[in-house]
Amino acid sequence: MYKYNIGDIHFKTKKACLDYTRTKIKDLGCCTIDKEHIDFSFFNHLLKNHDEHIQKIGVGVHYFYIIPNPLNEKSYQTMIKRLVDSIIDFSWVYCCKFKARSTTEELTKAMREAIKEETIAYKKNQIILQCNICKSDSELYKNYHVDHAFPSFSTLKNDFLNLTSSIIPQTF
Repeated sequence: MYKYNIGDIHFKTKKACLDYTRTKIKDLGCCTIDKEHIDFSFFNHLLKNHDEHIQKIGVGVHYFYIIPNPLNEKSYQTMIKRLVDSIIDFSWVYCCKFKARSTTEELTKAMREAIKEETIAYKKNQIILQCNICKSDSELYKNYHVDHAFPSFSTLKNDFLNLTSSIIPQTF
């Protein structure tokens, strides 16, 4: 009995799904996956595992495409070109986890998304990336966390939650 499905592809474990999808994306590399592409159905079904798939799809998907991940040069990110010419990303990793995020996780994700461009710019402008806590300068680019600076992202987030606990949004 298979517990996890993406369309008519069945997986015994979430890890098997994650490994399959990672390999598929790596093999495809940077490309466009339109309705004529053999893998369009796979990505369409994959996206349906996202708890925000209705918002991600909008009025419809024109095509999917794969680009290098700006935070990790060795990884890829999945994107959607909507029928109304807008573009949005979706986490294929999240889609392989088969779970909905909690409100706190969604808020944290929204907060991190709000500062994503500044985080990337900061990291790219550093001559030497050095962790502000452990002082290591031998980390991989993707492992260097900008939020180690004072005050940390975690501190800012927790202070915000403590001040506004009665008015935290429920949708993002």
